[in-house]
Amino acid sequence: MDESNVIKAAVFNSDAGRKFDLYLRRDRYRAFLDFLNCNRQPDVKPGMPGLSWAAIQGLDAIFEKRPRQFPVRDIIAFLASDCTPAVTSHEVEAALECFAAVFPPDVSESA
Repeated sequence: MDESNVIKAAVFNSDAGRKFDLYLRRDRYRAFLDFLNCNRQPDVKPGMPGLSWAAIQGLDAIFEKRPRQFPVRDIIAFLASDCTPAVTSHEVEAALECFAAVFPPDVSESA
């Protein structure tokens, strides 16, 4: 991946109690934020606990390399906090599921 297409983001890890640098694909992250804003679902209800496989694939599409040992709730909170206008974590999860269908993750790396 081209280094110029990578964004470094400091994301708080609630398990460790500190921020870690995570790396996002600039093009896919911008596409996700646009996708989320264009497909708002403010009344979406929470589903089962944890993320669906489709939402995990959405994360794989956004991150240069999705961190395997990182609380997903913290990643979702980061994505929600970076949106304008404000969105809920449930909206982010629903958008990730749909985003993965439009922008599939890079298959060069196993999930």
